[in-house]
This record gives sequence, structure tokens and C-alpha cells, in this order.
Amino acid sequence: MHEPALARAAMPAPTVCLGMLLRPYSLGHELWLLRENCAALRGAAEGLSTAVLICCQSWDQLATMRGDRLLSLKLWLWRRRARKLDATVELAKFLSYRNAGLDEFPLSQVIRPTGSDARRLPGAPFILRLQQWLMQDLGLGESAAWDYPVGLAKMRWATHWEEQGGLNVQNAHEAEQDAHVAYWEANGGPEAMRALANGKGKS
Repeated sequence: MHEPALARAAMPAPTVCLGMLLRPYSLGHELWLLRENCAALRGAAEGLSTAVLICCQSWDQLATMRGDRLLSLKLWLWRRRARKLDATVELAKFLSYRNAGLDEFPLSQVIRPTGSDARRLPGAPFILRLQQWLMQDLGLGESAAWDYPVGLAKMRWATHWEEQGGLNVQNAHEAEQDAHVAYWEANGGPEAMRALANGKGKS
């Protein structure tokens, strides 16, 4: 249900604003924009160049930006290139980029009774829970967890939760029973079984 939102958050579409390619909207970007009291967050075009300058850089780049001796020249050249662009259109692009970057899962409005031990199915997408489990339990980094083979991840996750008593992986005895049931369902079901027991059916 929430997989499309997860895909947009994990792999956002590239956004170019004022001629600059913006990085995926991050916590660091939000913090910098708030610290700078950026007017673009209030819908003012005069704060747009500051917002774009922040959002086209990583956290480390922003931390060292003021030490760049060529910064003034770079900013002058960039603003000169961007001056012919429609500020209203560019601001709309930035605000759309930020809103998409702040997207989140909707919260359930169902109120559970206090002290209820009824099990509730998780709402977060399984693929995200699986990726987070790989990071927490196997100690993988963000990228390594996304690169992990999904089939193996699901098998490890199932093995982990079976050991914790959270689920049951089909064992050999259950597989044999299921195959037996499937055979008889394909060959006449209970009537065929009764006929065989009475010596009238095929063996």
C-alpha cells in the first residue's frame, strides 16, 4: 500500500532549480533552512537562491562552504546564469521538491483500548522493515542494506523471527502433508480417498 511513497522517498526524481541539480531533500537541508530562516519556506522568491544553494550540497559541503575562497565568484556566475529564469516557476519547483521530500506514512486513526494485547498488522512497507532489520541486526550500512539480495534477506529475516517465536517456517513434515492434500484435491478429493479405502479406486 505504501510502497509507492517509499520508492519516491528512497529514489526521488531529480530536481533542477535555478539551473542547479538539488540533492535528495535531507534532514540537514531542513535544519540549515530553518537556521537561516529562509524566506523560501514562507513562499518568498527572494529566499530561493539561498534555499537552492543549501539543497544542492551535502552536510559536509555545507560545513566547509564558507571556507571556499572562490565562493563569491561562483555565486556571482551562478546568479548571472539564473537571472533570466522565471522566479515564480522556480520557487514552485523548489516548494514541490521540499514537500515531496517531507512526505511520510499516514498514521492509523484506529484507537486501541488501553492494555489491549491484540496483535496489529504493521503498516510500514515490508521492504523497509526488512532493510532496517538488515541494518540493525546484521550491522549493514544504508547502501549495503539496499544492495543485499532480497531473497536471502527474506530467508534470514524468517529464520530470525522463527527463532524468536514470531512465525513458523514450513518444515519437512508440513510440506509432505501439503503435497499429500494437493495430490488428493487434484485426483477427486475426499470421494476418491473414500473409494480407495473401500477398494474401488485407483491405487
